Amino acid sequence: LLEFIGDEDGPAQQLKDVRLTRDSALQHFTDLLQNVERILAAGLVHGDLSAYNILYWQNQLVIIDFPQAVDADANPNALDLLERDLANVCSYFERCGVKADPGRIANDMWTRWRFGELRV
Repeated sequence: LLEFIGDEDGPAQQLKDVRLTRDSALQHFTDLLQNVERILAAGLVHGDLSAYNILYWQNQLVIIDFPQAVDADANPNALDLLERDLANVCSYFERCGVKADPGRIANDMWTRWRFGELRV
């Protein structure tokens, strides 16, 4: 399915072009991690997640560009891809004042996914 994110004046901005306040960034970071968890709960890893593949529209983040998503169970590189996705995301949010350890977050998500503790 395709959906245009934007309005008659143009498309939504890529997150890379948006500067968030620390408070706003913290909330968006938390929401984004929940969405990454939901994707993993569905058995997928985005595989190319970064501020280029996240749109900012009406104070919401929209993850886009899923063609390269991988099956978390079948792909032997899935954990590495999840770690890279989270490193990219953490890099953007660190510039907004939100510090996080992407390796720790990835390992925590992965472990909870393996034990069936994540929910779609």
